[in-house]
Amino acid sequence: MDRETTTSTSTLDLDPCDSVRSERERRQGFAAAGSLEVRWRPRLPTWQPRVMSLSSPDDLRDCFDQATRRHLVGTLVPGVELRTATTEEHEAHQDALWTSATDRRPPDSRQLFSDADRARVRALDRLRGGCLEHRLLWCAGDEVIGAYRGTQEDGGSYLMWNTVVRRDFQRRGLYRAFLPRLIAAVREVGFRQIHSRHHADNNAVLVSKLKAGFVISGFEISPRDGVLIDLRLFLHDGLGKLFAHIVDGSYAAELRAAGVALP
Repeated sequence: MDRETTTSTSTLDLDPCDSVRSERERRQGFAAAGSLEVRWRPRLPTWQPRVMSLSSPDDLRDCFDQATRRHLVGTLVPGVELRTATTEEHEAHQDALWTSATDRRPPDSRQLFSDADRARVRALDRLRGGCLEHRLLWCAGDEVIGAYRGTQEDGGSYLMWNTVVRRDFQRRGLYRAFLPRLIAAVREVGFRQIHSRHHADNNAVLVSKLKAGFVISGFEISPRDGVLIDLRLFLHDGLGKLFAHIVDGSYAAELRAAGVALP
């Protein structure tokens, strides 16, 4: 399900996630007022990827796990803890949470495919190997009240697949507390950008993420979810400048100075 969603009843008024950005940078990006009026200059991060000495995929996975423990696992807000989960445990809780969190759960497309179809897709997925992945449960005492999944994509991109929070725990600032911690964990590993997809009418999430520095990068019509809006947060200064140049022609001199061949 290529989207990252919370329900529109959640409180998602996010503060800017990167405190080192200047006030001028905070004013850049896509304006998030009401109609999602567009300003074409994304906020650019001051962060550059740190040089890591990683001699094997196992080293990178260890780095990912350490960043997860450092930034994500533990207390999210008083009374709510984050913990990692197996695929089976996460999917079981996520399915139950969708029912309790929203009235607009997407149709289950699995019923369209035969056992042979599903087996073939699982075999195709195995060819890609094990990608880096977050599967997190949000727990209040012994109760699971939320779930999150995010995975590695090609080209140094990280995809926020979905976030779901039980209805009675929405509007408590959980997502506002979670997002900067996730960004810190993803950034530490060396990803270049964070990618997510959202229902076009999910203004609570769209406005909050635009305020946090994400920019609109495209639109999609999904057979399962309908019209979706693509958002990206660029974690690399050069990639953000290249995106801005593609949109409005800015940063041409800086990009050429860095060796990028431009028309």
